[in-house]
Amino acid sequence: MPNDTSLNLKILVLGESHATAISRAAEELSLETIKAFDVRRGSPSKKFCRDQYSSLKPEVLVLAFGGTEHNIVGLIEADPKFDFYWPPFSDYCSDRHLLPASALEELLRHRIRSGLDRALDARSAFDCPAFALAPPPPFRKVDEMTLLPSAFSGLLEAGITPAPIRRKLYAMGCALMREAYASHGIPLIEAPTAALDEDGYLHRHLWGRDPTHGNHRYGSLVLDRLSEEAINA
Repeated sequence: MPNDTSLNLKILVLGESHATAISRAAEELSLETIKAFDVRRGSPSKKFCRDQYSSLKPEVLVLAFGGTEHNIVGLIEADPKFDFYWPPFSDYCSDRHLLPASALEELLRHRIRSGLDRALDARSAFDCPAFALAPPPPFRKVDEMTLLPSAFSGLLEAGITPAPIRRKLYAMGCALMREAYASHGIPLIEAPTAALDEDGYLHRHLWGRDPTHGNHRYGSLVLDRLSEEAINA
């Protein structure tokens, strides 16, 4: 949490769980002018409390709220198992139930709304340019050592949805985030390309405590991306 003294920052990142990787990277690199906070920590309501951040004077605000919606919709296999068409991806598994992309868009758009509202509340507390941050890319596969978020622990018997389908859901989620934030004049910064393997999945060495979050090494790549896009905007 911020201290009580006024602090001029180049970049302030406010968000939820995905802000942690950036916070750890900034601390490891001893970056005094870049701070990142999971706003739920230290807040009695587990929500953004503007009084806790009133001392911070950032040049750029980055919003990292929500971001797990594509996992909620598609991390665990559904019944019936589904696939969908989503250009530019051409893959489709013909032995699965075909869902219209528009139905999945509507479901994701509804789920993204909550994180957007929380982000806009935080954005209203600062008079500076603002950006939104895309979540970490999907993982390719898990093994017996992989730990998944506790929210999914009771569902794992159904299995993990194949990676190509999760990759399309991630792309769809980012497209909808970009659209939603753009309607409020906030550009979306994509995940760093250096974090992706040749097929668009998050490199194994960049996983955080589970494969749906990035670690401090991923956070460092995000900081490089923020410096390129946010500071130079």
